[in-house]
Amino acid sequence: MAEGLFRRLLGNRKDIEILSAGVHAVRGQPPSLYAVQVCEEEGVDISGQRSQPLTAALVDRATHIFAMTGGHVETIQTMFPQSADKTFLLREFEEPGTTVWRDVPDP
Repeated sequence: MAEGLFRRLLGNRKDIEILSAGVHAVRGQPPSLYAVQVCEEEGVDISGQRSQPLTAALVDRATHIFAMTGGHVETIQTMFPQSADKTFLLREFEEPGTTVWRDVPDP
């Protein structure tokens, strides 16, 4: 979901590559039907996306890694210590007072 929504936010920019990967993901799984429906309501088609695990190669290639929860940040930084300076909780970038929750809830 985050990949699809972020792509929409950035529009047709070709200078930014957006990839999604999970700390516990199984490669090749489609998004849930619920996730597809929620994104469709926002005008985003994620039906063609497939899951992939976060790997050292992806971490090394990334300039920024955005995680949905503090637990994900901790796991990423434990699994890939080289990611510490480029791994962020997504909501770190919201305007103050926008939300009381730091973690993005899983729909």
